Amino acid sequence: MKKAFIWLLSACLLCALALAVSAADAVVYVSDAGSDTAAGTSDAAPLKTLAAAYDTVGKGGTVVVCGPLTLSGNALHLPQSSGTVTITSVFGGVDYTKQGGAVLNLGGYTYLGGDTVFENIKINDSSSFYFNQLICGGHNLTIGNGVVCTKDSGEYITILGGMYINSNSMTAADVSFYDYTITVNSGLWYGVYGSNKRTSNESAMGATGNVSIIINGGSFTGKAANQADAMIAVGGFASQDGDYYLEINGGIFNCPIYGIARPGGNSGRYTAYYDGDVKIVINGGELRGATVSTVQSETASYIGGNYALEIAGANFTALSTIAAPRVRGTATCEVESKYAQRIAAGDFDRTDSAELPAKAQLPDVQATAGVVFAGGKTAGDGSSSKKAFDSLENAVRALGRDGGTVVICAPLRMGDTVLPATDGKVTITSVFGGEDFRKYGAEIKLSGILTLGGETLFEHVAMESRSLAAAIFCGGNKVVFGDDIVGSRNMDGGVTTYVGIYTGDRLTPSGDRALGKAPADITVKSGAWEFLRAGNDRASGGSQTLRETVGESRITISGGDFHGDVCGTGKNSHDGSITMTVSGGNFYGSIYGMATPANVDKDISTVNGNITLNISGGSFHGDIRLAQNTEKNEFNGVYTLNITGGDLRTVGDICGNATVPGKSSAKLNATVDLAAAPSGTVEFQNPIIGYGADPSVCYADGWYYYVRASAVGTTPCILISRAANLADLGNTTATVVWTATADVKSIWAPQLYRFDGAWYLYASVSDSTSSSAQRKPVVLKCTDTVPESAFTYIGTMEGLDASVWSWLSPRIFEYDGARYYISSVFAAAADNTAKRHKQTLVIGKLKSPTAFENGVSAIAAPDKSWEGYDIIEGPYPVYGEDGTLYIAYAANYADGDDYCTGLLKLTDKTNLLAAASWEKQPQPMQRRDDQNEIFAPGAAIFVPTPDGKEIYAVYHAKLHANNQYNRSIFLQKLGYRDGVPYLGAPPATDTVMTYTVNPMAISARVSGFTESKSGLSATRTYNDNFKDVTADKWFAPYVKTAYAYALANGTSATTFSPDGKFTVAQALTAAANIHKAYYGNSIDTAVGGSWYKPYVDYCAANGIITATQFTDFNANISRGDMAVVFANILPGAEYTAVRNGQIPDVASELGCYAAVMKLYNAGIVGGDAGSGKYRPGDSISRAEACVIFTRIAAPEYRQK
Repeated sequence: MKKAFIWLLSACLLCALALAVSAADAVVYVSDAGSDTAAGTSDAAPLKTLAAAYDTVGKGGTVVVCGPLTLSGNALHLPQSSGTVTITSVFGGVDYTKQGGAVLNLGGYTYLGGDTVFENIKINDSSSFYFNQLICGGHNLTIGNGVVCTKDSGEYITILGGMYINSNSMTAADVSFYDYTITVNSGLWYGVYGSNKRTSNESAMGATGNVSIIINGGSFTGKAANQADAMIAVGGFASQDGDYYLEINGGIFNCPIYGIARPGGNSGRYTAYYDGDVKIVINGGELRGATVSTVQSETASYIGGNYALEIAGANFTALSTIAAPRVRGTATCEVESKYAQRIAAGDFDRTDSAELPAKAQLPDVQATAGVVFAGGKTAGDGSSSKKAFDSLENAVRALGRDGGTVVICAPLRMGDTVLPATDGKVTITSVFGGEDFRKYGAEIKLSGILTLGGETLFEHVAMESRSLAAAIFCGGNKVVFGDDIVGSRNMDGGVTTYVGIYTGDRLTPSGDRALGKAPADITVKSGAWEFLRAGNDRASGGSQTLRETVGESRITISGGDFHGDVCGTGKNSHDGSITMTVSGGNFYGSIYGMATPANVDKDISTVNGNITLNISGGSFHGDIRLAQNTEKNEFNGVYTLNITGGDLRTVGDICGNATVPGKSSAKLNATVDLAAAPSGTVEFQNPIIGYGADPSVCYADGWYYYVRASAVGTTPCILISRAANLADLGNTTATVVWTATADVKSIWAPQLYRFDGAWYLYASVSDSTSSSAQRKPVVLKCTDTVPESAFTYIGTMEGLDASVWSWLSPRIFEYDGARYYISSVFAAAADNTAKRHKQTLVIGKLKSPTAFENGVSAIAAPDKSWEGYDIIEGPYPVYGEDGTLYIAYAANYADGDDYCTGLLKLTDKTNLLAAASWEKQPQPMQRRDDQNEIFAPGAAIFVPTPDGKEIYAVYHAKLHANNQYNRSIFLQKLGYRDGVPYLGAPPATDTVMTYTVNPMAISARVSGFTESKSGLSATRTYNDNFKDVTADKWFAPYVKTAYAYALANGTSATTFSPDGKFTVAQALTAAANIHKAYYGNSIDTAVGGSWYKPYVDYCAANGIITATQFTDFNANISRGDMAVVFANILPGAEYTAVRNGQIPDVASELGCYAAVMKLYNAGIVGGDAGSGKYRPGDSISRAEACVIFTRIAAPEYRQK
């Protein structure tokens, strides 16, 4: 028996070993002549497709191409693989290129699905592309020995390390890759680009991570006419964030060597750049190109880090230049003496060394009990910083249900991630074992949704948003964002938002119905956040995703920066109280008690409970409001705003409940002097708005009104918000003032003005979304005191000049007692096509705010070199130091980097309509700043400070090159040069500027706090109607009030019968009447049956009772049942506890216990004098019933 067991064990071990070997050494044959139903285990029975082959080798192995294998299609995606796949035509001693005519035909761009090796194989470019590409997508690629490349037409295949960016829909997450290596030993190639490549029309989004290119052999060639594309470039045709290394040990290079290539097909409009270091080492090979340089285009590329070049042993046959332009760090080189004369010495800091500045190396720190490491690309077991898990999910799973600590020790890229459930707390940090791993690059790079699985503490950690959707969902768990959290956003990839926080879940129709009900329990002490919403988000779907949160929500904030809204709810309803406590932090968005629901077209979110906001510290740059959306939020409760401290000088509107639907009251308690005039200065940095274009700002009555075009769903609209200070324009609540009619599909550059006591909006609109569509100038009007109200569409401007085909960017200004309309136009349809954009500035005098006096006249057209693409638009008046009128205008192409601001000077004050009266300034007043990386400033408007002593420019610009239409709003004080308005280069984003705060009192910003909006109120007068209710009776005030509120009547005109008993029917009638009055409902008394049936039905329909709760409605109701009914007729907020105690004869096991205690703690019921007993089983008298009615309807009667 023992021998048999040993034999069986040995057999099992052998089988396991065989399986392990087969998994690691899987081999499959494939060719066009094969079949995917074949075994694929030999050249006699090959498979037909790589898709079938990867079913076997997807975890690693060898694909033997034993005959011709053709991959067809313009975009060929190799199957995904978790292990390295080798593709070869030499295997088992057989060379199938000779025996079977084996060749791999690539019919289009080929995308790798994992780490790949090509060796001993013939690769033919069979595509119709002139430039075909092998696209690594951030995977390791090895071109081994024996690779032969051929082509049917065009050039040889290009190797691309990153991604081919050919769509505006691609995000930073799609093109960001961690460390990978490209190795080339053989083959004939057009060129190698280490990172991403973009087309000439798409944004050059940034990659992340380090790239190495090792070239030991092969040939790299291109026709002389195409030398601009044939090259070895460590980077690609796009921006990147990481360190890059190129090593050349052999090969033939008929092309130049660059650190980074030009940015796609248009160096005049875009820029490509590195944020890391670049090192190039050339040890061998024959290099026939003329150049080794940092950048291909000195006007469109740069290296933000350091650069080092080493040349030792290579054979250059035509080298003319070794250069290092556009390096922001240090540039060093060390080359063979025979090439020393080729060095552009002025480009290098040193020419005797090729060393980069030393970087900190990741230490090997061991985990202790309850601790694991995570970070980097290589999967480990989490036992040390050098063996870290490659995902946070695996790290938390390794901790187990008890939780523990996850140390982020290297960059950790995360998409949508759901962490395992834990019972114990999980701490996520980058500080452990005496090391702060952030100095080695440790950071959570979040490009999706991170859902937490239990109580969590974040502290001492860096977190970068790499997607507009990046957010943390707390899942209803207690979460603390503790000390020393550093937040950032990947601006290189066009990400303008920080990570957001939901305390609940992201609900879907198919999700667990138990999710999303937990109230918030969250604390924030540090970090940079896009928003904080104490509840759920909802995906598209039905009403089941509107699930409400239930219970007491607590939001505590003592620090951190919030760049968007902070809300007491998510995009859901809430039943229960909400307490928000703020003692610190910077709030660049608004604070709301309630958030806008997810589907504003259909949903209404409701809070039934009290909302309390306590402010004792922090600085506030947005609004403080009960509701974010007064049309879609309903509040039933008490809103209390307590202000005992904090910097409110820059706050916007402070609004209560007046315009919020529901039954509510609101109170503002302040121990600070809100009536005092704010003073001093406040710091700000650009951009003041992360995403925006064509700004319009109007200053009136102490407020700056910010106008922009937007959309409600797919319908274009115009929004207006207001701020007390210019730097806070984007931080306050926006109101839709006009929704486009069906014939308007797009709106451009709306502008707001106040003339003759009315507000006017001027805009260009079109019936198409095409940029080439004809646009017409329209005007809208509002006669309300403030413009945050509905505007009436007046129509197209009267007296329109028929000779103008299309109108853009209208502006109005007053000069010498007259009003003028100035705009950029396309004079003819031929001026606005895909290939031509020729604009003209025109001006016309107005006879009224809606009508021209006599058409328009052309005053300027593009004629300067910097007015590229014949674009001249967005005119706006600005004045010189001596009062001379100038017109600032934007020039060049808006989606390029050279958009700038020019000036026209009025030289003849007597005739503004003549072109001869205007003189164009020779140079722009503002243009791009390559040094500070601010591009395409334009569309400037100019507004005064509240005291009128200074003028500020508000304009849009791009935070990085290549961002197309991804613009931000900037604020800059207007300067002068020789008396002429001048802005110069936009200030760098790290420039801290100051402005004097608006002196408007905080009290002038407060509105809408009303004591009560309940429908319960006195509707009749009590005139000593009842003879048995005399003033000396204890119950007299209660009967009188209940009568006045129409909640009680007498048994006759002069008798109340206070000691009479109260029946179930009478109790339910009273309950229905209170509920009806509170909510403004109605009761259908026309139904047949007994007199009380309508009231019983109403109570059942509104959840006051269940249908079977009572059977005998003529029976006397007990005091316990009375409590059950009346504890359920109003929102929870109306039962706010004012005391906390116990009643001796109401035990917890009684069915009425919860109801009695709810009414008792709210001061509505009490115990008998002396004994303190409630007597729940006794019947209730009519006088005692009036006590309950009165204390519910009039809280001032409640016991304290």
